[in-house]
Amino acid sequence: MQRIQTIFHLFLTASLASTVLILALLAFRKLFKKTPSSKLAYALWLLVLIKLLVPLAPQSPISLFGLMPQAATQADSAMRQTPPVPSLSVDDGTAASTQPVVVPVPEDHPQPETSEPPAPASAPPASPLEEKASGQARWSPLPIVALSWLAGFAVLCLCFLIGTLRFEFKFRSSRRIEDPGIRSALEKCRRKLGIKRPIPIHETYGLRSPFLYGLARPKIYLPADIAVIANSRQLEHILLHELTHYKRKDLWINLLWMLAAALHWYNPFVWLAIRKMKADREVACDAGVLEVLGERESAAYGRTLLLLSKVLARSSRTAANFSPFFEHEHEMKRRITMIAKFRKGSYRLSAAAILALLAIGAVVLAQAPNTRTGAAPQAGSGQAQAHTASFHLVRINDWSKWFSSLERANDFSGFTYKVPDYLPEGYRLENINLAKYMDMNDNVVAITVKNGYEVFPHEKAFELLASKENLLDTIYSSQSGGEVRTNAPATWGPADPQFFKYADATFAGIHGTLVSRIQTYAWHLPETAKSFVWQDEGIWYAVDYFSENHTREGTLTHRSNVTMPDLEKMLHSYVFPEQIKQVDYTGEGITFPLYDGKDLQKAEEALGFDINISSTLADGQWKLMDARLNKAGDRTRYFKFRPAVDTLETSYQPDPDLKSTVYSMNDTLNLYQSKAPIVDAAKMTVLRTLDLDGVRVTVAEDGKRFYDVFEVDPKKDTRRQLFYLWEKDGIYFTAAFLGLEPNQEENVKSLIGAPALDEKKA
Repeated sequence: MQRIQTIFHLFLTASLASTVLILALLAFRKLFKKTPSSKLAYALWLLVLIKLLVPLAPQSPISLFGLMPQAATQADSAMRQTPPVPSLSVDDGTAASTQPVVVPVPEDHPQPETSEPPAPASAPPASPLEEKASGQARWSPLPIVALSWLAGFAVLCLCFLIGTLRFEFKFRSSRRIEDPGIRSALEKCRRKLGIKRPIPIHETYGLRSPFLYGLARPKIYLPADIAVIANSRQLEHILLHELTHYKRKDLWINLLWMLAAALHWYNPFVWLAIRKMKADREVACDAGVLEVLGERESAAYGRTLLLLSKVLARSSRTAANFSPFFEHEHEMKRRITMIAKFRKGSYRLSAAAILALLAIGAVVLAQAPNTRTGAAPQAGSGQAQAHTASFHLVRINDWSKWFSSLERANDFSGFTYKVPDYLPEGYRLENINLAKYMDMNDNVVAITVKNGYEVFPHEKAFELLASKENLLDTIYSSQSGGEVRTNAPATWGPADPQFFKYADATFAGIHGTLVSRIQTYAWHLPETAKSFVWQDEGIWYAVDYFSENHTREGTLTHRSNVTMPDLEKMLHSYVFPEQIKQVDYTGEGITFPLYDGKDLQKAEEALGFDINISSTLADGQWKLMDARLNKAGDRTRYFKFRPAVDTLETSYQPDPDLKSTVYSMNDTLNLYQSKAPIVDAAKMTVLRTLDLDGVRVTVAEDGKRFYDVFEVDPKKDTRRQLFYLWEKDGIYFTAAFLGLEPNQEENVKSLIGAPALDEKKA
């Protein structure tokens, strides 16, 4: 069901975008209806067809849809934010039960209040408020709409199939024409058009108009009395018209339009586009015939068209894929007008027209970049609030950000959400992550709280999530979480993709969904994690309150194991950030990253001096990748190298866009700035002492990896770890190199000469 909803959403977005193109093209046809533009118009219809059939396209800043009001974007967001039914299918192909899912838990970890069968008549009815809350959290029209779309698609495909079978059955009795005059005319027309493949010609009593039919084995069908109706000259016109359809692959294109109609059956503009496209196709085909016949024959060709329009009655409608010579009477005037104005070469697409068509295709087929004007900064936008400071750091993985305080995370989250004002005893904030999953427009907030400072497998922690998007569609779904994540030993056998089970549940009076994430193995019992997901005032929340994990040695452990009393107390305490009274979300004493001037100012206040940061190094092949302030005594994050004083750490790596042939892409330089030394050269091998621009620099090699700055295995990574140490204006600098052998001294020299950011702004 989840995949059906995703596919429907993609095609709905494509349908809305295509409607804009259709309206623009209809305006183009009306504006240039008196000029020979039908060949170009028919080519433009192909762009609409591509947009209808290919819902995914590369993003481009020149996209037409980036210049438009965000109506389509808002519709897209509205569809995304519509909550699905919590009873979903799981990866093993079995439908998720609508009954509560029972998962084994420890004795001190009781089960939630799950949905039960209807109570006896004596049981008190639920209050209207509870029913409303439950309905808002559980019911969504999206699955019904998606299934309706799929049903309509299936019905239309069935109609097309039945129409094709009836069409073939109807003309099964047609016979091949052996008349030498007609066959000679057909061969003559084939040579004129340069068609090498022989095309059979049949006569039939089923239709009154000549037509071309058949994709794999095309045939031309003529009315049985065509020899009486048309002379040899008019017969040549008819055959040229049908062979031109064959040469232009119109039957294949028509099949794609039939598929587009089935996919977008609910959009009336698509059906209108098909009707107008067919009219332009016939005019373009007439133009192709006249290019072969020449201007002198245009009047005679027009008379053939008029003759057939009077003599041949329009055939009954059919769903089959064929190309009749005469279809719509009201388009006849337009075709005759084009023929009367025809001039040799006037309907050919010039080089300029082809280039214009390519440019139009680039504009209308590309998607607009994922930007949101007028909204708060997004974790994936590479933007932050406006500050006077010039510092602004965009990381490579800018779709994801982490923070040490709730206030700073909310500067980037893009929406307002609640957090618990109660945490179980011993738990405190460790970090807050903002990230975008899949093709989401909005951030997912993930708050990690931790008890103590242990690391896996001994750590005790759990996550709190918030998002404007439906978490059951993103984080807690097979689509986004199907990959294997396990530390189980190889003796357990191959790990299968994770799958999910869903059940209605009630925690602390809050109606929501119990999600069980299950990891199975070929030769071992499965691992299980549990989360409670609910919606409140348009925002989706989740608590990952239980997990069953294993070490590589196979030891069972529980990283997350929140007791039911603590969980219910925590759920009761959810408030907006300005209402917090008990829990500390300030991140005081926790290491934090630098994104813009606000972080820079906070870092300078902590360090007590103006910071020196260079965006590039001397040889121009290095790029600033990361910056953070390491707080002394911070044990909340897992860093092996912990300076004893507050230290600014900036990391540089070769610019990936330059594709350096000098440096390895994994080479790294970390620059540390602090008010006291953070390493002791005596514990390393001092190689030399330099004088760079009047500054004394000590160069030392940490061959024994006494300072595990880069956290690499020396047995697997043999690159040299060199330190350049100097002091300037009372600030201690430590430049740690991993690799980067060429130009080290020049790069250090550029770091020494880098002015403080305040000096740069001045």
